[in-house]
Amino acid sequence: MEISPACYAHFTSLLMGLASGKVAVVLEGGYCLQSLAEGAALTLRALQGSLTPPLFDFGSPCPSIVNTILDVIYSHRQYWQCLQIEETTDITSKSSELHVPQVNYLGDEVSITCIPTISFTRVK
Repeated sequence: MEISPACYAHFTSLLMGLASGKVAVVLEGGYCLQSLAEGAALTLRALQGSLTPPLFDFGSPCPSIVNTILDVIYSHRQYWQCLQIEETTDITSKSSELHVPQVNYLGDEVSITCIPTISFTRVK
């Protein structure tokens, strides 16, 4: 199934949360003894309540992603109570200045010469 040994620990930990800790683990056997041993060890550690190892190492997000996330928080903050808990500081700098989105338009200038005043989508 191409599941990493760390994934079994995560499955076990999630199941323990759903089953109030009452989980039985059965070892079927395996085809790759090294992976089987590591998966069994990590599963036993999860049963003991140890922290599960990370599944992926994504590293730090690039600055443009951080800026986009901060822009979304800034614009939705007034509507979402969970975003009002903390100030929207710029996490990429050491200062405590609030993050203010910058609008950068990349493209040609567009001029609107005529704005219709009547909507033709409804028939009276």
